[in-house]
Amino acid sequence: MSRTLAQRGAAQKKGESSSGKVKKEQLYAEARKRGDAVVKQGVAFIEDVKERLAELKEQEVSFEKQLAAFEPLAQAQASAFEALVALYPPMLEEVGPRRAERLNSASKFNQTAQTKREASARKISREARKQLEEANQRAHVATDATNLIKSLKATVRF
Repeated sequence: MSRTLAQRGAAQKKGESSSGKVKKEQLYAEARKRGDAVVKQGVAFIEDVKERLAELKEQEVSFEKQLAAFEPLAQAQASAFEALVALYPPMLEEVGPRRAERLNSASKFNQTAQTKREASARKISREARKQLEEANQRAHVATDATNLIKSLKATVRF
């Protein structure tokens, strides 16, 4: 009996393993199909991108063409600027010397003003010193007067 059970168990395992193999093969087959589909989509996408790039290359404008289109504009601007400069040459020639003259006069004014400021500061300092000395003298005179009054009062009491 145990042999028959063992044989049955072995037969069941073989059956299960063969059905498991079938399922596994089906899974692999499905995965291969999906992989093939993804690869085909990727190839189709790459081909589409290549076509788009080729179309864009055909629409591209070269640098030389762009330069040729803007060259007359640049020349017109340059000639207009030269014409404007030609209209005002005296003004442009006088700008440098006038600027130098104004800078020199401002520098001289600053230097003279500095000496005047220093002289004024010295004068104010002297006057302030005199006023302090006078205030100190008045304070001494007031102190001396107070002391004199105290001493006179002291002598009168005796």
